[in-house]
Amino acid sequence: MRRFVALVAALAGCVGISLLGQSSPPEQQPLFRAGIDVVQIDVSVLDKNRRPVKGLTQADFVVLENGKPQPTVAFSPVEIPDALDSVGGSAPWLREVGPDVGTNRAATRRIVVIVMDDAFIPADPAIMKNAKQIARSVVEQLGPSDLAAVAYTLVGRNQDITTDHRRLLASIDQVVGHNGGLPVSPFSASRGTTSGPPSMSQGSPCSFRGPYRWPAACVIDTLVTAADALATGPSGRKTLVYISTGVPYDFTMDNLELSDDLHGINQLFRSLQLANVNLYAIDPSGVTAEGIMGPRLDTLRIFSEATGGSATLFTNAPWNAVPQIFRENSSYYMLGFRSTNPAADGHFRRIEVKVDRPDAEVRTRSGYYAPKSDARRSSAKRAPEQSPVEKAITAAMPGGDLPFGVTAAAFSSRDRSRAELVVVSGFRPVPPVTTPQTIDLVTSAVDADGKIRGSMRQTIRLQPRGVDMGEVPYDVISRLLLSPGNYQVRVGATSNGNTGSVFIDADVPDFSKSALSASGLVLGDDSRSAGRSSDQLIELVPIQPTTAREFRSTSTVTAFLRVYQGSSRPPGAVRLTAKITDGSNEIRFDQTTFLESADFSGAHAADYRLDLPMSKLEVGPHLLTIEASLGRTTVRRDSRFTVR
Repeated sequence: MRRFVALVAALAGCVGISLLGQSSPPEQQPLFRAGIDVVQIDVSVLDKNRRPVKGLTQADFVVLENGKPQPTVAFSPVEIPDALDSVGGSAPWLREVGPDVGTNRAATRRIVVIVMDDAFIPADPAIMKNAKQIARSVVEQLGPSDLAAVAYTLVGRNQDITTDHRRLLASIDQVVGHNGGLPVSPFSASRGTTSGPPSMSQGSPCSFRGPYRWPAACVIDTLVTAADALATGPSGRKTLVYISTGVPYDFTMDNLELSDDLHGINQLFRSLQLANVNLYAIDPSGVTAEGIMGPRLDTLRIFSEATGGSATLFTNAPWNAVPQIFRENSSYYMLGFRSTNPAADGHFRRIEVKVDRPDAEVRTRSGYYAPKSDARRSSAKRAPEQSPVEKAITAAMPGGDLPFGVTAAAFSSRDRSRAELVVVSGFRPVPPVTTPQTIDLVTSAVDADGKIRGSMRQTIRLQPRGVDMGEVPYDVISRLLLSPGNYQVRVGATSNGNTGSVFIDADVPDFSKSALSASGLVLGDDSRSAGRSSDQLIELVPIQPTTAREFRSTSTVTAFLRVYQGSSRPPGAVRLTAKITDGSNEIRFDQTTFLESADFSGAHAADYRLDLPMSKLEVGPHLLTIEASLGRTTVRRDSRFTVR
């Protein structure tokens, strides 16, 4: 306990210190739209059984800044429904299969980053198994529209922000603990060899944005990067689940060489607080002989408690803490207060929140950084100004105040060497368009290295249309020519002063070499459109694609898929199975058919169309699954839709 207290005292003394040699943090604080001088905080209130306390009002809260009461000027309770409750069903697929239309419309979705600390998770099979189970438990709690990402501190395969649970799980399964021998402090790494921390050329195992060059800095750098990314997201609570055995910093009082460690942790806390992130540390080690205290566990406690989260330590079932994390982050309160301290000094200000309820536990971040004066900001070197739509697609998180949805489907190009990615962006202007309206649109495909591999800029003119078409989106088609691979498609749009962005994942198969492959699954609503593709698209897709996924029982909905076989051998017969499963996991439609070898063209491609039996489906969510099989190879495509 003495070491823990010493660490708290050391960190308290370094908060607000000038960070020499580091790039300046964003000169902003989480804000309500009500005004630039309103500080936004989110607050969890738990009863003695650690259940969220609901029904509180603004009058129940008192906010203290550096011990002084502050006027609360904005208040909003937040309730995010359970993943299954939000869509009206109990089927497992409601959690497991994400929507094939990405959107920025979900105002109450969760945003979660899982950090797998493989720099300090040892290569112990039991600990690695626990780490995976913790992370998988996080994914199981996510709703279909929740955004999540996986980040590694050393060499694991990261997964960028996505709603696709299968991609998240594939990244989690890659965790491999280190084999020992990593120095845990800049001083143990550099003492006796150089006058400072080791450089990358001296064998540091990971790359950094910041000035630190020792393995323990892998943790700080990864967490800071995650916080900076979350800072670009929409307002509201963001959750960071840090799965680690902890960094065993030597914070004994006789160690005078602490400045670099403290500077790094100070930068971490600054970034987490600016981004309004709650960090929850979970130790996968289980019950150990060292007990509940020690340097590595101190680090996990400090990281969590400074950000309004909590640490799960010394348990053989650490994954059991995950549901509580989601409970805390699904029912909370957003408060905005106007600071009575007008000084624009950039200093750290402590926050304490009290609530008028006996035995209530209040969790919120420990403070925020005041803005700096305009004079200090103007002295910094500024990056070239970007247009609103450029800012939208280069941000780390999708969002904005122009709502729309995006879906994408890959088709083979004519020479089969590359693919045409058809991207459909659907807009539902509110209020409806009564005069012509212009939308500027940029669509880009980014590869795993963050490089743009295809981009298209468009200016679209939306024309007024009949009242009965108000629920039908304006679907805009973009086309990108891409090589096989995995991409993140980023679409940014601006119209009438509003800007928004949507990010979705897209897989582009190698159509020429794969024994069996398929295009993306496209849906069209013939009863609400012309029923055929536009001239610019008809050679790829014979129906008009739509981003709509809510249909009437009287709608005429068609699903389209193109099946490909590799060119190395003559095509064979492909078995196609189409199923529609409802929200209770009952199969409402099951059909098997075959594409015979004669159905495949000279390009070894054959089309499959299916008219969905809308009149036979009940109101509620449904999953369309189409599987194509050739020998032992099976390709699956899914699309979620709702009947109303």
